[in-house]
Amino acid sequence: MFRFTTKIKHTTPCRSWELSPIYVRWVVVISFLFFSFLSGFSQDSTLDNYTGTWTDDGSWTSGTSPGTNNISENIDIYGNIQYTGDIDFNSGTLTVYDTLVIVGNLTLGNNADFALASGAIVIIRGDFYAGNKVDAATDGYFIVTGSFTLAGSGQNGSFENTGTVIIFDPDPTIPPGGDYTDLDCTDPDAYPSDCGFGDSTFLSTDPISDFFASGGYTITTSGTTEFCGVGSVDLSVPDEGDSYQWYLDSSPISGATSFTYTATLAGSYYIEITIGDEVLTTPEVILGDITSPTITAPANVSVTSDLGVCTATGVGLGSPITTDNCGVASVSSDASEP
Repeated sequence: MFRFTTKIKHTTPCRSWELSPIYVRWVVVISFLFFSFLSGFSQDSTLDNYTGTWTDDGSWTSGTSPGTNNISENIDIYGNIQYTGDIDFNSGTLTVYDTLVIVGNLTLGNNADFALASGAIVIIRGDFYAGNKVDAATDGYFIVTGSFTLAGSGQNGSFENTGTVIIFDPDPTIPPGGDYTDLDCTDPDAYPSDCGFGDSTFLSTDPISDFFASGGYTITTSGTTEFCGVGSVDLSVPDEGDSYQWYLDSSPISGATSFTYTATLAGSYYIEITIGDEVLTTPEVILGDITSPTITAPANVSVTSDLGVCTATGVGLGSPITTDNCGVASVSSDASEP
């Protein structure tokens, strides 16, 4: 620990007072706690390695969702959190360490801040608005499909980007200069060389495009996805859509228009989820016998014959060793006698 001495000069000539190092340290600590108290916010976070919705109390370590309107606390997002609707922060900091998908608008008031950790993903399928004094820092994927508005100025607020920002808005509102230069753009078609953000065209070529298309939704299965012959597996997604359509091998399944479906045939399944104007497509789930059989050939056989004799009889060729989770129907050797 550093030790230091502070002298305070009095107006009377030749007099001074010396404060002890311990006294100075206590003044610093008390001052810090005092100002932290004045500017502090309550804290909440979602469960780690957890998939759930923003409004589900079970998604939060406190056991209670912070709500979606006029939020005034620090929020940390772990796991995969989704929400259909608008989220509005009045103050506090929204920090995303994993994944947050909002099918709706995200509004950050003048007293709120936003941080996106390395490798994290935030998808706003709607509008993004950051108030006059909002400080934002992104080091992951930040995708906004609606209008994009930063209401600050060169002296108020900031947007620092070391990740990937993708903005669909053809005319986003971004303050010039100041602490917003990471989003400077002279040619929207020349990301990242001459533009600080990509657009929908860039997104279609990026590896995150499949995840974006799914909206973060994945199919949950009731049990094992592998079976032999006829099986039965319950498939489901969260019931957050306006309508649903299940597909088998890329063809729509007649009448399969609920958020759940009982699959009895082998094949590749996915579901389209419609939320407002958005149509989301989940990754495929493959059901059936998906484990390939294995065949181990017998050892090589060498036969020695007499000079001038090119045939041999009674040579044991051995038998292959096979495994298959659904049973081996038959195996045979087509090798001819040497």
